[in-house]
Amino acid sequence: MAELSDTVKTTTTTTSAGSLAIDMFSGWFNSGIVTARTAFTFALAKGLEPSSATAFGNAHGGTTWNTANFDPEEHILTLLQEFVPEAQVMDKAKCYVLIERYIDAGLAQMQKDLRQDPTPLFLL
Repeated sequence: MAELSDTVKTTTTTTSAGSLAIDMFSGWFNSGIVTARTAFTFALAKGLEPSSATAFGNAHGGTTWNTANFDPEEHILTLLQEFVPEAQVMDKAKCYVLIERYIDAGLAQMQKDLRQDPTPLFLL
């Protein structure tokens, strides 16, 4: 797994490719946040490895949300800690960096699967 940042994490972000994927799914989900949450859970459910991308956020053409808005009750954080054992000993900042990487991996796989099956059934 790529090195995770030690900085304080107040935002949850995507890569530019992730932002394009979120736009692609805009008719399927109520918002970009819902799409990103779905991509995160999709990645965990499919056993995907987290992305090794490093260019996240607005400065790189990605999307940025306040972490408090993205995961207000920390359900996403809890899922990460339940499904990824090493996350249980990470601080929150590193966990949210890892969440971003799972979102990125999930969005990429969702796009790939959509090309093979253009119905929402690929999400099952």
